[in-house]
Amino acid sequence: MAWNPSEFAGIESINIAIHKLWKPEIVVLNNVDGEFQATFKPNVVLQNDGHVLWIPPIIYKTSCAIDVKYFPFDEQTCRMELGSWTYIKEQFYNNQTHIDLSDYVPSGVWDFIEGPGYIHIDETPIVLRRKPLFYITNIIIPCVLIALLGICVFCLPTDAGEKVTLSINILVTIVVYMILVSKMLPAGTKNIPLLSKFLLFTFAMTFLSLCITVAVIINLNHRNPKSHPKILKWVRRVFMQWLPPVLQTEEESSPSDTDESEENIMNNKIGEIGSTPSNCKERCIREDWKYVASVIDRVQLIIFLGITTCGMVVILISAPSIFSDVDQAAIIKKFTYNIRG
Repeated sequence: MAWNPSEFAGIESINIAIHKLWKPEIVVLNNVDGEFQATFKPNVVLQNDGHVLWIPPIIYKTSCAIDVKYFPFDEQTCRMELGSWTYIKEQFYNNQTHIDLSDYVPSGVWDFIEGPGYIHIDETPIVLRRKPLFYITNIIIPCVLIALLGICVFCLPTDAGEKVTLSINILVTIVVYMILVSKMLPAGTKNIPLLSKFLLFTFAMTFLSLCITVAVIINLNHRNPKSHPKILKWVRRVFMQWLPPVLQTEEESSPSDTDESEENIMNNKIGEIGSTPSNCKERCIREDWKYVASVIDRVQLIIFLGITTCGMVVILISAPSIFSDVDQAAIIKKFTYNIRG
């Protein structure tokens, strides 16, 4: 239907009730609330060139399979399945290359990335990307600091009881964050979220540092000279002669500063202290074990710092979109039609 406006007092458009015109029976097939038609049906705007504009207000709720593999840097593709009860998809023709965002309101949680259209209407994919700023500032950064705090356990003195207490407190904190993350994600996901991998890695490293602290560091630091009266030669050579210069842990009183034999070292210390040989020997052995424990503690500090840093970086950069920025205003402008004339 078309007309010449000059022949009808310059009228270029008219409003017609929708029931007086034919309209395509297109509905959203995968909606979850059972609402297929708009409750309020506005009039149709008929242009003089034959174009018809009908914009019924309706909100559809559809289902979408969420892949949380890279959460919170994930990108989701949700599909709106369009169809008709009486027509096949080849009978519908779509002359738009993408969906229209004229009435789109930007979300505080998701960025709209893409919404292509197809010639024969069947389904419309909508690509969304999660805004990760909230999760970065409230979960990732605190967890990174907690992981670094776990490494600081090795900076405490080997005889400090706070080493175990600090490690346990860190483990409890990580568990709290893991519970918090689990409540943010849908149940039954087939992939482990990126953030959960990060928390599990931090938990594992902290747990391992706690085990080493208890089983090795504290054990060596409190060894009884009567049950361990002698330090093995390879232990003395590695942890009291080779590693201290590299780790900058040398002490003037350390046996590693001299090439004398163990027996000569003991005799010299006995003469300096003026104590009985048995008491001095036990004291010297105890000090040597403490020194070995401090060297191992420093080695663990370096190893855990390297592994934790590399592990966190590898896990976080595995997300494809972690370094990509989204210009939402430009995308909305690109996907906007002036359908109202």
